[in-house]
Order: sequence, then C-alpha cells, then structure tokens
Amino acid sequence: MINDRIRRARLLRGMSLEALALSLGDITKQGLSKYEKGLSQPSSRRLLQLAKALEVSPEYFFRPPALPLAPL
Repeated sequence: MINDRIRRARLLRGMSLEALALSLGDITKQGLSKYEKGLSQPSSRRLLQLAKALEVSPEYFFRPPALPLAPL
C-alpha cells in the first residue's frame, strides 16, 4: 500500500521520479522507483522526507483508500 501511495502522491503533484529525487537530494530516481514498485521499503525517516516533499501528511501513506459508496 505504501508503494502505491508514494506513486499517487508524486503524480498528483505532477512530479517526475527525477524531480522528486532532486528535491530529496540524497536518493536516486532508481531508488524511488524501487519504493514505488514495492521492491524496497522506505525507512520511517525517509517516509517523513517524502511526506514533506510531496506535501502530504505522513499518515497518508498508511490510510486505507476511501471507497465511494453507491446509493441504495
């Protein structure tokens, strides 16, 4: 779930992997790609950095997605 949330937040901000990597400063776009593909898990420190760079709360990465309810 975290990997999908990182990707969604990045795309909602209109950022490329390279732009996000540059804003973080100490990770490559390949490293970020591994997070988004679920091949690697970011540390709690990295999640806080990602939240700040993507302008979301850290809880965003752990919240289940909201499901729209259809009228009965």
